Amino acid sequence: SFAREGANVVVGDLKEAEITAPDVPSGKIIVVATDVTKKANVKKMVDTAISLFQKVDILVNNAGIPGR
Repeated sequence: SFAREGANVVVGDLKEAEITAPDVPSGKIIVVATDVTKKANVKKMVDTAISLFQKVDILVNNAGIPGR
């Protein structure tokens, strides 16, 4: 929804997957392999977002942990 409205979106996931959203312009959504339990991984994701898009306006923290 954010990307459809014009936002650039960076998704952190354990695996660097391809997101398919045919109604979203290419380059609006990127995925960065991120294990949020590792500080260096989170730093890499933030650094990537800043490098590509110059800033972060909205942050959604939604880490799913199975078995809890």
